Amino acid sequence: MTGGGDPAGGVELIEAEKYSWQYTLLVDTTIKIDSKARDQLAALAQARGTTMRALIEGFAASALTPRQLQERAERTRAFLDTEFGHRLGEEETAALRARMREAHAAHRSALRNAGVDEAA
Repeated sequence: MTGGGDPAGGVELIEAEKYSWQYTLLVDTTIKIDSKARDQLAALAQARGTTMRALIEGFAASALTPRQLQERAERTRAFLDTEFGHRLGEEETAALRARMREAHAAHRSALRNAGVDEAA
């Protein structure tokens, strides 16, 4: 790297700083979905002030795979056992899962009945 010149007209060399560069490869991908789903994604993106690309990238970054869900459940079970001495059995886990689904369905229903757009 070169710096400013010296009074004699020569070139003064300065030590180059080391930079760490990170590159992200962007690849365009086509995802085939029906027009209703495309329109829904477009409406969601517009309502959130973003693009469909950013919306899908956000979903991909935040959604958990079945393996990740299982690992989270195992960590939760271990935490409950360690901190509270409570061990969840499969039957209790299934019952809690069912209650969470019911609560989520009731919440979505209440939003629809109130005329609230869940996407916004």
